[in-house]
Amino acid sequence: MAFIGNQPVEQYSTIAKQDITGNGGTSYTLNASVTSPEDIELFINHVRQEPTTSYSVSGTTLTLTEALASTDDCYVVFQGRTVGTKAVPVNGVGAGNIQANAVTTAKINTDAVTSAKIAANAVGSSEIDLTANYTYTGNVIQPSGWQLLDTYDNESSPVNMDADTVIHNWGNHVSNFRTFMIIGSGFNVSDGSYHMYATWRMANSNQPMMQGNIRGFNHANGVNTPYSGGVGAWSRFAYRHSNNPGPFSYMFHVVNGASGGASNTQRNMIHVRSTWLYHNTGTAHAVGVLHSTTQNDSPFAQFLINVDGSGYGEASSTKTVQLKSYCWGLR
Repeated sequence: MAFIGNQPVEQYSTIAKQDITGNGGTSYTLNASVTSPEDIELFINHVRQEPTTSYSVSGTTLTLTEALASTDDCYVVFQGRTVGTKAVPVNGVGAGNIQANAVTTAKINTDAVTSAKIAANAVGSSEIDLTANYTYTGNVIQPSGWQLLDTYDNESSPVNMDADTVIHNWGNHVSNFRTFMIIGSGFNVSDGSYHMYATWRMANSNQPMMQGNIRGFNHANGVNTPYSGGVGAWSRFAYRHSNNPGPFSYMFHVVNGASGGASNTQRNMIHVRSTWLYHNTGTAHAVGVLHSTTQNDSPFAQFLINVDGSGYGEASSTKTVQLKSYCWGLR
């Protein structure tokens, strides 16, 4: 409908400005036609020039009284000309200019909200789909209780373990945990029987000497002693373990005792329980305890398995083990 007064502004506007590059001359072309020197402001090296005295205009022609060098910084501000724009000026919108519920998800670009823009404790269970599956590579650290620290799984591709093979490494957790539980099971998938040995590494990466005893029985109540004591770096926990296929399992309860008493006394101990298929005999089991006699200034941090020939229905040079094993820590 008709109205009285100026046409309402439907866009933002800004004063027009033109940069001029000197070429050693005095005559230059303006972007817009003007009728008077006062219609523009002329700046040379940031100093405003006096109309008529320093320059004159005729339409789009600007004439200077002195030549303009290429090194001079020169620009013109058109006093009577503005440029319309739909763009909002920088910092032109404040919080008070935004209507309630005006910002919807359609107005937010994908990945536009970074973690720095999310307030602490702002994301709770109501903001997470607890029925969805998530890929996670870290460890969920809780204040107390058993926590899964590491998993070993070669079921799809069994490994030759005729040399020390690292199964678990919890070295990054020895400062927060003192007690660990290692539980694993698998199969002898080689072409004959073999012995299975456990060996260890401390947090300082050195291999300790171990002392202890692992004794047991077979299904016929015959004595079965995989490890009869003494001191050594490797402790046998399965004797003449059979194949075709030969199942086995183990559980090692590792305790890194607190330092105390004499210097370099850590009192590191391991409780052992194992089961396996004894070659040409049947099932067997054993229990025992081990403790480190060297490297006691450092806690246990790695569990390794080494497989050796049994001398009885022995496997060939390839001592293949199929294994799935877990390591927990008690916080």
